[in-house]
Amino acid sequence: MSQSDINTGQLRSLIMQAQTTRQPPEVVERLQWFLDYTLHGSVSGTCRRFGIARTTFYRWLHRFDASDLSSLTDAPKVLPILSRCSPAQGDQMPEHVGAHTVQRVDSSMKPLFQTILIASVLLNLSMLSFMFGYAAYEAREVELRGSISTHTSIDTSDE
Repeated sequence: MSQSDINTGQLRSLIMQAQTTRQPPEVVERLQWFLDYTLHGSVSGTCRRFGIARTTFYRWLHRFDASDLSSLTDAPKVLPILSRCSPAQGDQMPEHVGAHTVQRVDSSMKPLFQTILIASVLLNLSMLSFMFGYAAYEAREVELRGSISTHTSIDTSDE
């Protein structure tokens, strides 16, 4: 979109359409960015007023398609879990996906993943604690062995 592509009236109309069709709030907000930009003609000023980075503004500006408001929605959050697909499925997938695909994790599984993450962190911490404790124990043993060998001397001479 450039300034000549779409005017303020069209943007106001798109904002109303987004609100009446219950588009996500980020769509309306991004349309308001573009409206502000067309009114004032300054990307820096628009970004200052909305508290966003210019790179963010330009990224959404390039994605924006006035005939498709969904172009302004956030991509769904997907955990990068890769799995192998059978050849039959792989043939039906886009070429850029190939033999791997990203699976979505059901939101009801989120507490389980959080619990597993916390358990993993605690296990790692306990292992580190054990390793440092064992290293300190070994150091004390070596120190004690050294002090014992200096206090006791074995007489190896024949009398």
